[in-house]
Amino acid sequence: MFKKREEVVVVAILAIITSALLSGYGVYYLLNLRPAKVVDEENAPSSNELQTAQTTLVNFFSYLNSEQYKEAANLYGWGHDDDPGHNLQAWAGANNIETLKNYCEAVGTCFKVKVLTGTKTSDGEYTFMVQFLTGEGKVYEYSPVVGVEATTDFNFKVKKINNQFRVINPPLYRS
Repeated sequence: MFKKREEVVVVAILAIITSALLSGYGVYYLLNLRPAKVVDEENAPSSNELQTAQTTLVNFFSYLNSEQYKEAANLYGWGHDDDPGHNLQAWAGANNIETLKNYCEAVGTCFKVKVLTGTKTSDGEYTFMVQFLTGEGKVYEYSPVVGVEATTDFNFKVKKINNQFRVINPPLYRS
């Protein structure tokens, strides 16, 4: 179908597009799909603290999904967040509430979550593997690049900041 030279050009263009798509969150989600395992009893969380962290995460996404941005903004770790692609800043508003609103409206991935696992990763910090549930209740499938297998499981961190648990990863980015 293509001549040798055309094939090289097509492959080069696809490589450039793939690397652009993988920058920021694509890489984050591709390389960080599974939470850390608890390797010793010392790191095992108390069930009460784990439950509180999990409730914070579930509430955060429930608030976003129901457009209660003020409540969601109170559960996000502003200034302590882990946003490698600075995706939230792309939709910055006059305040944190507007930023979340702008982000959710633009990206469309502020779904409710179903928690699969939760693990203590350090003192006061937990990693949860979640699945997103669409408005129809189906598990959301995310593929950062055409031709790459879609994933349904994502890691999100919750960290205790000033004695309150806060989500430190922004919602899933989808361009």
